[in-house]
Amino acid sequence: MKRAMRLEPYYPEWVASVAAYGHLALGEYEQANAIYAAHFASKKDNSHTRFFALCGLAAIAVFQGDVKGGQKHITKLLQLKPNSNIKHLHSRIWYGKDKTFTARYLDAVRQAGLPENPPGMKPKKPSIFFFKQKTAYDV
Repeated sequence: MKRAMRLEPYYPEWVASVAAYGHLALGEYEQANAIYAAHFASKKDNSHTRFFALCGLAAIAVFQGDVKGGQKHITKLLQLKPNSNIKHLHSRIWYGKDKTFTARYLDAVRQAGLPENPPGMKPKKPSIFFFKQKTAYDV
């Protein structure tokens, strides 16, 4: 990824995010932190890439034992994108081969304070009961 980013200086913004996630999965927290921090500080205003950068920074902080630091990143994220949630994050990273790391990553972001569902979302439950109408065949 680094070579591709170096050879093509106008790479799409998601490339750096994927590279940082890869470093994070390998346990290379310093490299991932550097990419995520640079990505967040970028002058390009892309809410999707900032979402992943702040989630990544929060996960790194929790992995290193700094839950308060992770909470600060999630607080920034919720200020920028108030509807951010675990459900949305999971829908973006479910395809990864390493399901153990994906679960660990989601748990770290959850510990940092990212809500499970979007605000205002009610649990699914039936509000109207459907009764079977009696027919001529029912006795």
